[in-house]
Amino acid sequence: MSFKSCSNAHIDVVVREGVGAQSWRATGFYGHPDADRDARQMEVFRKCLSDCGLIDLGFVGQRFTWCNGRIGEQRTRVRLDRMVANEEWRKMFPEARVIHRAMAASDHCLLNLSLRQRIQDMLKSCQAHLQTWNRREFGNVNKNLRQKQSRLQQLEELNLLHESVEEIQTLKKEINEVLLREEMMWNQRSRALWVKCGDRNTKFFHATASNRCRKNRIEGLCDSGGMWREDCEEVEGIILTYFKEIYSSNFPVDFGASLGAVDRKVTEEMNEDLLMEFKAAEVWRALKQMHPTKSPGPDVLANRLTRVLPEVISDAQSAFVPGRQIIDNVLVAFEVMHCINKRRKGKEGLMAIKLDMSKAYDRVEWAYLEAMMRKMGFQDRWISLMMMCVTTVSYSVLLNGEPKGRIVPTRGLRQGDPISPYLFLLCTEGLSAMLKKSENGGIPRGIAMCRSAPRVSHLLFANDCIVFGKTSKEEGQRLLKILEVYEKESGQKLNREKTSLFFSKNTREEFKEDVKDMFGAQIIHQHE
Repeated sequence: MSFKSCSNAHIDVVVREGVGAQSWRATGFYGHPDADRDARQMEVFRKCLSDCGLIDLGFVGQRFTWCNGRIGEQRTRVRLDRMVANEEWRKMFPEARVIHRAMAASDHCLLNLSLRQRIQDMLKSCQAHLQTWNRREFGNVNKNLRQKQSRLQQLEELNLLHESVEEIQTLKKEINEVLLREEMMWNQRSRALWVKCGDRNTKFFHATASNRCRKNRIEGLCDSGGMWREDCEEVEGIILTYFKEIYSSNFPVDFGASLGAVDRKVTEEMNEDLLMEFKAAEVWRALKQMHPTKSPGPDVLANRLTRVLPEVISDAQSAFVPGRQIIDNVLVAFEVMHCINKRRKGKEGLMAIKLDMSKAYDRVEWAYLEAMMRKMGFQDRWISLMMMCVTTVSYSVLLNGEPKGRIVPTRGLRQGDPISPYLFLLCTEGLSAMLKKSENGGIPRGIAMCRSAPRVSHLLFANDCIVFGKTSKEEGQRLLKILEVYEKESGQKLNREKTSLFFSKNTREEFKEDVKDMFGAQIIHQHE
C-alpha cells in the first residue's frame, strides 16, 4: 500500500496486491456534521459521482451507519456512510462487498470491505454456462455481429458499382437487426426502461446490468433465532420457510362481520356484460396494452372487471378504479390533516391513524375473496373464473439467479398478475364497509373541515388506509375491534411498525399515550 496524502478530513492511498498486479486507488472522505451544506452542494456532489462513474457498492448487515445516540422520539438513525467504486474496479473484484460493523467507540459504524475471489473452476464453469445460454437464447449475437460487419467492410472496400449492391443492402439490414437484438437484450437486463428506442449497445448497459445483479445478490440471512447464516442450503431453507408460512391459509369459515356490512352491488346487466362471449377485438386490445419487454399487462378478464369497478368499489377507495385517481384521496387527506394540525383549542382533540397492512396481497384468504364476490352479486361462473386464476399457481424462489424449491400456496394473490389489484380492492371493501357501518353508528364520527362539509371517516389507498376521528379511548377501541375482525376474516395483518398516529395540538398527553399503547404505533408530528 502506497500512501499519497491525508488530512483531518481525508486519506488517499494506492493499493497493489503483488508484483505485476494491477494497482487501484482508495480515497476516504469525512464530511463534518457541523458543515453548512445546502441542496445545491449535495446535487453537485451527486453529479460528481455520476460523472466519475462511481456506483454505490451497497452493504451487508445493519441498515444504518450513524445514530445520534438519543432515546425515544428524538432518536435518529441514518445511512450516512457508504463506499463507491467505478466499473473497472468492480470487474477486478466482482464479489466485493461492504459489511456494516457495530462500533462501541463511535456513533458511526465501521465499513468493512471484503474482496472475496471466486475460485478459477467456478469462473470457467460460469463462462461455459453463459456461452451456452447465449447461443441458445440469442444465437451468439456478438459473433454474428463481428462476422457481418467484417463482410460488409470487405464488400465496401472492393468499390464495385453493381455486383455487390444487393448483398451490401442485405448485410446492412441484418446488422441493424442484430444491433437491435443486442440493444433489447442489454436493455432488459439493465432494467433501464427509460432508454429510448434507437440507442445502441454501450458500456452503460453492461455496467447497469452487472450492478443490478451484484446489488440483488443475497450473501446471507438471519434465521428465526437472529443468527447470521451464509451457507447456501441454510439460506435457501430460511427463504422457503418464510414464504411457505406467508402463503399458508388459516382456513377461516366465518365472514359474518364483513359480509353483513357489504351490500349487493352487481346488477344482472353487469353480470351479462362480464360473461358475454369473448371477441377477437377484446383479445387484440389486451395484447396491444402489453409492454413489449415486460411481463404481461392487462388481459381480457381484467379489462372486463374494470368496467364494473366504479359501481362496486366505494368512493373511499381511489386506487386502480377507472375514472378515479389516487391523487384525489391524497388531496382530501392533506386537507383533513391540515384541519387536524390547525386544531389548537377545545376539549376534544382530533386524530388520524395511518394503517399499513403487512404483505397485503400475499395474505388474502381465498375463501374470503370468494364469499365477498358472492355477496356483492357476481354470478357463480364469473366467480369460478376468478378463483381458477387465483388458485392454480405455484411459486419458486429465485435465489441469486437460480430457482429454488416449489411453493404451492393456499392463500394470496399473485404479484404482477393484471387482475390481482382489482380482486384485492374487492377484499378491502370488507374493511371499508365495516368502517362505514360503524360511522353510521356514531363511532368513528370522522372529521368535517367546516360546518357544511361532509364528514370524512376513512380514505383507502389500495392496501393503505387512513382513519380520522376524535381522540378518545372509545374510538380507538372500536377501530381496533374492527381491525381484529377484519384480520381474522380476510387474513390481513396490521403492520404496527409502519402504522402511525397524528394528533391535533389540543390533544391531552394521556389520550395520546392511551391510543399509542393500544395500537403499538409511533406518533408523528409532521404529516407532509
